[in-house]
Amino acid sequence: MHTTYSYQEAIKHFGSPAEMARRLGIKPQAIYQWGGKIPELRQFQIDQVITSELCGSGSNSEDNQAA
Repeated sequence: MHTTYSYQEAIKHFGSPAEMARRLGIKPQAIYQWGGKIPELRQFQIDQVITSELCGSGSNSEDNQAA
């Protein structure tokens, strides 16, 4: 089971709709098309990203390039 985030909670976590889109691998326009309600499959993806960050296993492309 995964955690469900409100649109505002998700934006607050990522800092902006553009950053959330970047982290999810989608265009920022897609975020705005949600109309303030995150689709179920994106909820799952957001939960996976946030959980991996909290567990310290989140990957950052900049970190991967430096390795």
